[in-house]
Amino acid sequence: MRNKMQDILSNTLKVIISFFVALILNKLLSLFRKRQLYLSCWNSIENTSIADNAFTINSSIYNNGKDKEKNVIIKMPNGLSCSVLSSTYDYKNENGEIHIDRVIPSEKISMVILVEGARKLEKKIKPRIKSEDTNGKVYLTQDVVPPSAGVLTFTVALFTTVLGALSYMISSGDSPEKTIGYTHNSLFYSDYKNNGFLISPFGNDIIIKNYDIAKKEYPIELVDARKLNGKIQYKFRLVNKLNSPMVFKANYRVDSNHAFWGEISNISDFADEQTQEKAKQEIYEKYHANSTVIGGKTFFDSTEVIVKPNSMSYLILSRDDKSYLTLDDMNAEIDIKASEGLVNKEVEMFFQANYNEKIRSLFK
Repeated sequence: MRNKMQDILSNTLKVIISFFVALILNKLLSLFRKRQLYLSCWNSIENTSIADNAFTINSSIYNNGKDKEKNVIIKMPNGLSCSVLSSTYDYKNENGEIHIDRVIPSEKISMVILVEGARKLEKKIKPRIKSEDTNGKVYLTQDVVPPSAGVLTFTVALFTTVLGALSYMISSGDSPEKTIGYTHNSLFYSDYKNNGFLISPFGNDIIIKNYDIAKKEYPIELVDARKLNGKIQYKFRLVNKLNSPMVFKANYRVDSNHAFWGEISNISDFADEQTQEKAKQEIYEKYHANSTVIGGKTFFDSTEVIVKPNSMSYLILSRDDKSYLTLDDMNAEIDIKASEGLVNKEVEMFFQANYNEKIRSLFK
């Protein structure tokens, strides 16, 4: 009785910890993915000889975010025009706007800009900057902009250390359901888990916000599994409840995934190509990896389907039916990508074959 009570308390504590860990990590991950495109402007000089009713400014473009900013545009409000006089990076002056093809993370671009239609730089007529994915911020200061989210590295490292100390409570191995965070989702969405599906506890808001999992509203569901013409075939139903397209990509997961990639990484880079390829092929066969070798390169077989907004589609995932395959070789990884406004989002899911009756029946 005492041991049973200890197990109940232990499981309850694990759920509470995993809930708060998932919540905090979601916040941290969203912060690290935040777009940080800035324009710093200063040193407004009037009475330029280049044009009447104009002034020049010094400026710097910063990308302090984690992602590349594409198709960056700088323009002026109120019908004013701007153009670059000199720059540390390639640019185009088009229709009174400044166009830059990209700004990579941690990059700074310095410019001298001519503004026509006014005599001096003011808050009400300051430039605007935007990219393909975000509207940037403008500061009328000399190279003073918010720092990169990388300043939180120490905090994240400390948090990761604490997380590592807590994770001893659950041995993860190669089973996602045993990891912190997945335990929480497994308990709260037990019906979905009993059909074989586990939702990543991190960055999962595109699913949690748009589908009522507790009421069996699923983004993906296995509707059929069969052996056909030497293949084992899964048929998934895909449901998109968003107002934008969703991309579903699925592939079979290698059993003992950590050990598999560990052996792959241990292959000597100094061996000749033929020796490396032979060693890889032996490892693929050892771990029953569902892969194809073409021209010396390895491709892990996967299937991708784009589902239109507010519609349904199907995804077929198949692999060769080999006599040595077991339920452990039939697990799958599913990546779901979508966008909400200008924000691209991605969530990972796992399909565990041994939880699904349709798959179990194939191996009886």
